[in-house]
Amino acid sequence: MKIQKLSLQSHDLPSLETFYCNVLGFPLLASSAETFSIQCGHSVLEFVQGPKAYYHFAYNVYPDQILSIEAWLTARGIPLQPLEEERIVQFPNWDAEAIYFYDPVGNILEFIARRRLPQRGNPTFSIDETISICEIGFANYAMDAVPQQLQAVMGLPIFGASRPNFCALGDDHGLFILVDAADKLWIPNMEPALPFPFSATIEAQDKSWQVLWDNMTLLIS
Repeated sequence: MKIQKLSLQSHDLPSLETFYCNVLGFPLLASSAETFSIQCGHSVLEFVQGPKAYYHFAYNVYPDQILSIEAWLTARGIPLQPLEEERIVQFPNWDAEAIYFYDPVGNILEFIARRRLPQRGNPTFSIDETISICEIGFANYAMDAVPQQLQAVMGLPIFGASRPNFCALGDDHGLFILVDAADKLWIPNMEPALPFPFSATIEAQDKSWQVLWDNMTLLIS
């Protein structure tokens, strides 16, 4: 699964545009009073003016650059968010490690290095080394129906082990991180996982899909 485009809402587009373009350095594709979009490796990230919201999403990066990313973020004055005092958080079941940080409106961002993906051969990270957006947190109150719908329509496999309040669908290139909004918290700082709306263009099973999550309703076309 590949996330070609991810569209999120926010109440403060100017602060986000400054952060993503001037601080992180992602290329700006388009900007207006109501929306802006940036290039994130193979993916496009769009923010649309709307009510206050926050999301948990991740970028795939090369596995030999994670130490460089820690220093790169620190040099830009971006505090890392450790999990149980780990600045680089280990996920042995996914053969991956990750670094967490926030943007100005409280979105929980993650650079994740998956060891099953090829190495870059150059340990020095720059923002144009970002591979793609690879995860979007998908909070909902229907942990039976929503994963089943995604599996049935899009053919997405379960990734790793699932639990009653957690299920990942996809592969190392892209994942929906489905969590029960009634009792699951986002790591690393344990914010409530709330079902804010988003839309995405997904490549899966040799098809392009439009996924819309809004008002507790999932539409796939």
